[in-house]
Amino acid sequence: MTGTPGLLAAFTFCAMLTVSRCDAEYQLPPPTNLSYVWLDNLAVNMSWSWEKPESLPDDCKIKYEVRVQATPHQEITKRPESRERVEHCITEDTDSDHCTFTVHAMVSEKSCNWSQSTDVTETARREEPRVELVKEFKCLLELKGLNCSWIPLTSQNLQLSYRACVSGTNKKDSLKACGQPYSTGTRNGCYWHVAQGWEDASICIYIESEIGWSFFKPTIGPASPVLTITEEENNRLKLTWSSPEFKNLCIWIYELCYKECDEPEQCWEHTHELSDQNDTLLHQSDMPHKRDCHYEFRSRLKTSGKDCPELVSVWSEIVTYGTNKTPDRTLPLVAIIIPIILFVCILLACYCFRKHSHIICPNIPDPSAIFKEMWNGNKEHNKAEHKTLENVYTPMPEAVESCKVTLINQSGALQPNS
Repeated sequence: MTGTPGLLAAFTFCAMLTVSRCDAEYQLPPPTNLSYVWLDNLAVNMSWSWEKPESLPDDCKIKYEVRVQATPHQEITKRPESRERVEHCITEDTDSDHCTFTVHAMVSEKSCNWSQSTDVTETARREEPRVELVKEFKCLLELKGLNCSWIPLTSQNLQLSYRACVSGTNKKDSLKACGQPYSTGTRNGCYWHVAQGWEDASICIYIESEIGWSFFKPTIGPASPVLTITEEENNRLKLTWSSPEFKNLCIWIYELCYKECDEPEQCWEHTHELSDQNDTLLHQSDMPHKRDCHYEFRSRLKTSGKDCPELVSVWSEIVTYGTNKTPDRTLPLVAIIIPIILFVCILLACYCFRKHSHIICPNIPDPSAIFKEMWNGNKEHNKAEHKTLENVYTPMPEAVESCKVTLINQSGALQPNS
């Protein structure tokens, strides 16, 4: 009995070693010959081979798990039925210029007691760089198809193609080249006769040149609505716009944004459903109007609904109405300035009257004082005249000497006076 615990421990240790050896022996071998082929500029065909171990039972079915990483933040896990997988490696994400495939084999039944194989990784990368080749790319959905236009950023010849933005091996997902290019001023464009239907509305554009390539998903929508503004009575503005030119069963939302005077922009939406009967109907709305304000309007159309694709038109050109006028402040200014001026004038008048009151309002003398003053004035005048005569200067008499004349005769002798 004393040797039973030791025997049990030895048996358990041997069993663990046996299980560990079994796990190592029953691990599936990894896939081999993992390789890829570019089917076109976007799609990659990844294939691999795998050798079945001789000890693997026939009833243990093998399946493969493939992890596809197109961008650092996008990884998809798939389980293809065959040893081949076609993937649209390049996406509209700007970080997408390669794909990393990670493949391993695994059994479908847990009872087979075989663990999955180790991972095998391969990266499919484009040799040409991904660059920006165009700007202001716009696509309008019209009756005759898709009308796309852009402004080129390089003088190199550009080759444009498009396909649906979905993965798959269907023929319709292959790239379709531009069949009707055109040019208007600084913008170039292309017409694509896409099939009528919403599945063709979500498309991706591929552009190739000698310096690189570009791939993106453009915004698709109808032409911008044309807005007409008229003024009505009671200070209201009447807004009129037309429906898109093509018919569909989607719900369209008309979005209008406007600025009033210097206030922030305001937006509102008008929802209407198009049908065969009202597809050319003009839609109307009105809004209050301030005559002293300048208005700026811009609008666009977009779809709404569970079964409808996301279509959004570009914003229309800004439509202006009215002008900003300065309010008439004449009466308030007059009511304030005139009393101030009158008050100042009264203050100045009072000051001048006080300062020159002896001139403006002299004292009236007493008549008796006037005569008295006249009498006293005459006496003083006579005294003053007498004093003036006394003070007149009188010259002193001068001494006069007598004069003697002496005659001289012809001989020159003096003759005495007689």
